[in-house]
Amino acid sequence: MDRPDLVAHVFYQKQQALLQMIRKGYYGAVAGLVYTIEYQKRGLPHMHLLIFLEDEDKIWAIEQIDAFISAQIPDPIIHPQLYEAVSKYMVHNCSPQRCVENGKCKKYFPKSFCEQTVMKDDGYPEYARPNNGRTIRKVINNDAEVYTNERVVPHPRELIVQFDCHINLEVCASIKSIKYVHKYIYKGPDRATLQTQGHDEVKAYLDSRYISSVEAAWRLFEFGMHLEWPSVYRLPVHLEDQQSVTYQDDEDAQQVLKK
Repeated sequence: MDRPDLVAHVFYQKQQALLQMIRKGYYGAVAGLVYTIEYQKRGLPHMHLLIFLEDEDKIWAIEQIDAFISAQIPDPIIHPQLYEAVSKYMVHNCSPQRCVENGKCKKYFPKSFCEQTVMKDDGYPEYARPNNGRTIRKVINNDAEVYTNERVVPHPRELIVQFDCHINLEVCASIKSIKYVHKYIYKGPDRATLQTQGHDEVKAYLDSRYISSVEAAWRLFEFGMHLEWPSVYRLPVHLEDQQSVTYQDDEDAQQVLKK
């Protein structure tokens, strides 16, 4: 973290490599995509990416979902690299600072065991999480925790090993996905509350924009924060002699018709 320029460059290289793979058809023919870069309070960047596939490559079948996405702990003997990546990046640990509200996890962890993947009515699959006895043991704050498939975040097996980072991959057939990605564009910048000292009467608070060192480096390098591809513009198309006419209330009607 003492080299925010390197953090920005490494993340940018991984982002570009991933986008190149997707555009070349890793998941099928791409009709369009949109992404937004966001920064966590501790300074690290992450990308929210929404991929639209052509009709012939849309993922509907359970077999396709299971081929691309896993929410299970892999076999540590057969797939040791994948087991290490899942252990390091893809296990959800609940905490009051991150996701617990009123005693419940806002991300709905732990999930229920599920022997096979099921497509639900809301357009989101319920991924296979069999109760097969596989576990991951992690030490957090000097406490040993044992995790099962109930705590695994859905992920692409090959990509988390190749890119050595957290990648949460989901199949979505709901309009909610559009709102989820675009809200990061319009919600405004991160903010920090600063308390000034030395006032004898009422405490003064300044609402300030918060930019981490990594985000500052990202913007100095002029890396993109958002992309919508392909770009779509609304064209002023009209039928012949049915174009819109603009005029002032006090103009002569004959003059308006003449124009």
